[in-house]
Amino acid sequence: MAYCTAADLPAFARTLWDGTLPTPAYVSIPDGKMIRAM
Repeated sequence: MAYCTAADLPAFARTLWDGTLPTPAYVSIPDGKMIRAM
């Protein structure tokens, strides 16, 4: 959460808007970051 990037912000916000639990959102953030880092 601390390492939220501009590209991750919309993805995280979208998950919240969707009404999904924070569990999938947390997994989505690191997953996207890992791919971005590579």
